[in-house]
Amino acid sequence: MNMPEQFEIIPAIDLIDGKVIRLREGNLSHLTHYSDDAIATAERWRQQGADLIHVVDIDRALGRGENQQLINDLLRKASASFQIAGGIRTKEMAEDLLQKGAERVVLGTLAFSNPIVISQLVKEYGEDRVLVALDYKMGNVMVGGWLKRTKFRTKEALDLFMERGVKRFLLTSVDRDGSLLGPDLVGIRSLTRNKDMKVLASGGIRSSSDVLELKRAEAGGVVLGKSLYEGRITLQEVRKKILHGVTE
Repeated sequence: MNMPEQFEIIPAIDLIDGKVIRLREGNLSHLTHYSDDAIATAERWRQQGADLIHVVDIDRALGRGENQQLINDLLRKASASFQIAGGIRTKEMAEDLLQKGAERVVLGTLAFSNPIVISQLVKEYGEDRVLVALDYKMGNVMVGGWLKRTKFRTKEALDLFMERGVKRFLLTSVDRDGSLLGPDLVGIRSLTRNKDMKVLASGGIRSSSDVLELKRAEAGGVVLGKSLYEGRITLQEVRKKILHGVTE
C-alpha cells in the first residue's frame, strides 16, 4: 500500500512540568520556556493551519514525572489533531492514548525493547496511527530519552521495522535538534528511497527553504520546533513555500 502524498507540516509542543519548552539536543541544561498554556499553544498552531500537532512528554521520556493529565486535557479540549510521543513504554499506554483520541502515537524505546508490540499495534490500529521514532546520533539510534545508544544504525532499524509492518517513521537528528544548524539532508536522502513508507524529519530546521529541501529529499513531512517558536518561520510561510516549490 502506498502512503499518501500530502506533505505534513507539524508543530511540536514539548512538555516539562506542564510548560511548553524546547531543549537543545535533549539537554535539560539548555531549556527555553515558551508558554505556561499548552492548550492555548495548540489552538494557536491549529488556527495557523497545522496539519497535526506533535506533543512530547519530556518528563515521562526522561523518567522524571509525567504530564498525562495535561495530555488528556489537550485530547479532550483542544480542537486539533495530535500525535503523542515521549515515554510511551507499554502497549497499554499506547492503546489508552489512541482510544482517548490521539491520531497517532510515536514509539521509540518500546519499539526496540519489544518489537512484536509494534507489529500488534499496527495490525490493530492501522499503519497510519503508529510511528516508530528513530532518534539518531552519529548514525546510531538512541532510546530512553536520547540517553542510551542502541546497536542499530538508522538504516538497519528502518529496515527492521518495515519488515514488521511499520510504514511511518519520525527521524530526529539529536545532534541538530534545537540547534538551528539546518537539517540532516544527507541522512534523510539515504533513508527515503523506499516509496512504501513515509518519513517525517525533525532536528535543526531553521527556515522554510530547509523544509522545501527536505521535501525534495523525499521526506513526507516535518516536525517544527525552535524555528517556529522563535518566529524565524511561520506555518503559512512554510505551506506557501511547499505549494510553490521555490527557494529564495
